[in-house]
Amino acid sequence: MNIGQSNFRLDYVCLPPERKIGMHRQDTWELVLNIHGAGMRTIGATTLPIGPGEVILVPPGIQHFWDFDASDTDADGNIRHIALMFGSDVLRQLACVFPEMSEVAECILATAEAVEVQGAEKEALTHLLMDMRGRSALARLPLIIEVLTVLGRAKSTLTVGAYTTLSREEVLMERLRTYCVCNMARNLSLDEVAAYTGMSKSAFCSFMRRTVGMSFTEYVNGMRLAKAALLLSDGNERISDVAYLVGYTDVPYFNRRFKARYGVTPTEFRHRKGR
Repeated sequence: MNIGQSNFRLDYVCLPPERKIGMHRQDTWELVLNIHGAGMRTIGATTLPIGPGEVILVPPGIQHFWDFDASDTDADGNIRHIALMFGSDVLRQLACVFPEMSEVAECILATAEAVEVQGAEKEALTHLLMDMRGRSALARLPLIIEVLTVLGRAKSTLTVGAYTTLSREEVLMERLRTYCVCNMARNLSLDEVAAYTGMSKSAFCSFMRRTVGMSFTEYVNGMRLAKAALLLSDGNERISDVAYLVGYTDVPYFNRRFKARYGVTPTEFRHRKGR
């Protein structure tokens, strides 16, 4: 079933993380329930961790990308989520046919930013979306009306992204940053990352120099050290564990790089933070 054949489309997605669609935008609303999968999601210019059970509403025209971690899948190696899509015209038509839906439709149409639905509304939407699986398009209609009603009256929401016009290079850098965040704990080769961006190795090196003024190695090491500083500030992991978590297998080398970046050793940094 697609938008051309129906006013609504429900996708129950169950596939390996590497087959997930990349950065995109669409002319419909998209309500997403994440059932199983972790990683990072980018909506507009905002990148945040993906949480289990989260319910996100993305308005039309906002680019978005869910980058799932290959290490967090179900027993079959898949990530799973449900996406309900519908057009703005459907909301207007519902309001015309059913005046009782007018306020609900207007509230949804007035939503200009992507939001995470929380609280009791999140629980209600989760049950409704899960219940739609395996039902016919006709049998889903009353549940969809309930979904729209909950969305239109939702009070517990958190903004998680907004419409923005990004250049091709900005979109590519955001994808690259998300990929590095999700994979920094392992070795990231230049060949692998260049292939991920769809460029040759030489073109990718030129892109990095032109866009961020540094090599890929310098870029990812900066991210790793920043993550290490965060872990040292907020956690109680051993220094060696922090090094491994951010992708350094040689602890003395990690200590030297950290001191070169922050002027103190990881141990001294942690003591200064009072941990």
